Amino acid sequence: MKGNSNSDDVLSESDQKFRIILEEAPIGIITCDKMGWIQSINKAALELLDSPSEKQTKKINLLEFKPLKDVGFSEDLHSCLTTGEIVLKESTYTSKWGKTGQYMYKLVPLVRNGKEIEGAICIIEDITSLRESETKVDLYRKIMEYSNDAIAILDPYGRYIEQNSTHELLLGFSDSDLEGMTPAIHLGEDVFSTVFQKLVETGHFRGDVISERKDGKIIDIDLAAFTIHGEDNNPLYYVGVKRNITPQKEAMRAVEQSEARLAEAQRIAKIGSWEWDIVQNKEIWSDEVYRIFGLNPEGFAANYEAFLEAVHPDDREIVRESVQAALYEQEPYSLDHRIIRPDGSVRFVREEGAVYFDDKKNPVRMVGTIQDITEKKLIEMDLEESEEIYRFHFENATDVILSLDSEGKILKISPSVEYHIGYKPEQLVNRSFLEIDIIAPEYIDQALKYYEDILKGDGIVRGVFEFVTKSGERIFGEINGRSLQHKGKTEAVIVIRDVTKTVRTEKLLKTARDSALLYLDLMGHDLANQLQAILSTTSLLMNNIYDLRMFMQLEQVMESVEKCANIISRIKSTEDMITAPLRPRSLVKAVKECIRDIQTRSSDINIHFSSPLKDASIFADQYLEIIIHNILENAIGHNPKDEKHVWIELVETEYYYDLSIADNGPGLSLREKQGLFDLERRFGGVGVHQTRQIVEKYGGSVKIEDRISSKQNQGLKFILRFPKKSRSSYIQGHRK
Repeated sequence: MKGNSNSDDVLSESDQKFRIILEEAPIGIITCDKMGWIQSINKAALELLDSPSEKQTKKINLLEFKPLKDVGFSEDLHSCLTTGEIVLKESTYTSKWGKTGQYMYKLVPLVRNGKEIEGAICIIEDITSLRESETKVDLYRKIMEYSNDAIAILDPYGRYIEQNSTHELLLGFSDSDLEGMTPAIHLGEDVFSTVFQKLVETGHFRGDVISERKDGKIIDIDLAAFTIHGEDNNPLYYVGVKRNITPQKEAMRAVEQSEARLAEAQRIAKIGSWEWDIVQNKEIWSDEVYRIFGLNPEGFAANYEAFLEAVHPDDREIVRESVQAALYEQEPYSLDHRIIRPDGSVRFVREEGAVYFDDKKNPVRMVGTIQDITEKKLIEMDLEESEEIYRFHFENATDVILSLDSEGKILKISPSVEYHIGYKPEQLVNRSFLEIDIIAPEYIDQALKYYEDILKGDGIVRGVFEFVTKSGERIFGEINGRSLQHKGKTEAVIVIRDVTKTVRTEKLLKTARDSALLYLDLMGHDLANQLQAILSTTSLLMNNIYDLRMFMQLEQVMESVEKCANIISRIKSTEDMITAPLRPRSLVKAVKECIRDIQTRSSDINIHFSSPLKDASIFADQYLEIIIHNILENAIGHNPKDEKHVWIELVETEYYYDLSIADNGPGLSLREKQGLFDLERRFGGVGVHQTRQIVEKYGGSVKIEDRISSKQNQGLKFILRFPKKSRSSYIQGHRK
């Protein structure tokens, strides 16, 4: 009995321990009999089932309890009790008292003596949190996998652990490429060190970085990184989220370039843009606006009052009125006005603007442009002045000025046409010049050709036509015409100068010249023949006369005849002097050639030439040497001294070359010098008069004076003055 009592005590103690373990176990444990009635339930099971009390729970039959039947628990318990098999399942359960959770339960049959099933132990574990965590993990993985952002996870040492497909697509590196590598593989060591240091220090990083893909392409990345810490606050992972912002960066760079080009275009075009916040009275000016106003953006508050202060005082009222009209009468804002810069300079500007209104039609914002039109305005003012001058000349011109269209219709003609041709301007305007009988019939074809040449646009076309006045009188007109474009159309502008007197004078001069040439030819031919007969006869007489006195008289006759022949030869040599064209000639070279020629023929002549000039270029013709020869021969021929000297000097002044030729002959009295070039008195010889005519043709002059001042008997000095070569004298010479 005692032994049995000890055994019972042991069993009782074991049972007690089992009950304590069962009661305090963290998982829910329920025992039931083979009929499904609850025999025992611990605290954890009560909490899991959300049961109000153990007493009420024990009234539940696990095989019949509807909430358990609905989730299949009762069926599984029946199978366990009848077959003796262990059942392990998960199920979502909503208790009778409304608690819902995810549970995993294990049903173990209780077998007595290895045969008979007495009941079952139900082990229940709440896996709601576990499954929620697993669901979240799965959710996070799917988010990471399907995210449009590139996501990568690093270990505490900054080495890649995992990347999503977007990350691989972004950088081109596979998982195997990144294994054991840090982001320095694509960021570079310097950038990665900066980012990683920031993560270590602050736990996060956000910024734009430049990355190099595996294929070498450079891309811009928006990088957001953060640290995941463990319970000990040490880093467990580093997560980086990358977004490709290359298109945005390129767009930003394009915008910056566009803004830079806009600013440059504004600078070149001198056009600035502005915006006025009317409510806040703040203005935003582009850089060019500041340049136009001559202001520094720093330290200047742009507002409406500051703008008005810069407007020229005489223009402020019209500017203010224009702004008010745009704001409150919705009129267009467009005007030109002046501004004054801080340095006092005045500029002309043109403004265009638009006003924006709120729902109540109140002006809230105004935007516009301002352009510096100073140069254009000054040109317009010059043009207006030029137009006034042109209009004055047109209306008061002595010449006839007219413009015609491409068909020959007169568009405009100056009032002077009435004086020259007899028609009033209104009688000729809008009529073709061919309809009006103002061109002599024999000049019509030439006039048509002339007008065609003008319309070709090959510069100024010149001509001389004969016109018929309203009264029938014929006059000559010198015409200069050219074409121009006016309002997209070709027009001809013609100036007609009345040259009737000039043409008629030229005709008279030509007649006189022809007569002079005829007489010159007769003199050169007939007189030369007669002189030749006199020479021949005199020569025969001299051969047959032995009277010395008579012989000397015949020698004088021979000498006079030779002088007449020489005069005729000189006159004949310059018969085309008037028409000979001018060309550039070297005065130094011409003088030296004449000196050589004289010294070759007269070795007893002492010629002294001095000049600092190596070359003195003038416009002259082939008679340049003749005038130098004439003066040299005059100096020698009228010098009776045995030792003859000639001094030649060539000097330069600002506009002329002066060639002086002096001799040591007997000189001339004041009266003789004054009458030397007098054609009526004819004191000077043919050579002297030829010299004066030729030099004057060159645009120069001839002066005569004593070689030594106030000593008339010490020789004579001729000073030939030649203008320096110039385009105007060259043209003048050709016209002559």
